[in-house]
Amino acid sequence: MVEKIRVRFGKAVAQVVETCTETFDKPKPDWPPRKTKYVEHLAADASLGACIVSAADKLHNARAILHDLRATDDHAAFWRRFGSPPKPMSWY
Repeated sequence: MVEKIRVRFGKAVAQVVETCTETFDKPKPDWPPRKTKYVEHLAADASLGACIVSAADKLHNARAILHDLRATDDHAAFWRRFGSPPKPMSWY
């Protein structure tokens, strides 16, 4: 995937995509260690551009979660779809 992005959009964009991708593993590792590793990776290795893209993604995700949460009455089922309870997600 990253190679296709590199060919189409260039090295700089591919580098940001690669940096912002928390894992290429399938299946994905469990939520808490995966997110912790991603945050540590950003803090240690990410360019300013990658940090901006990651922050924008997190802001969009938070807004989408709030929108969807307000639209449901079954909050327990809503949170189960994320693989993490709300409190750890708020840290992330």
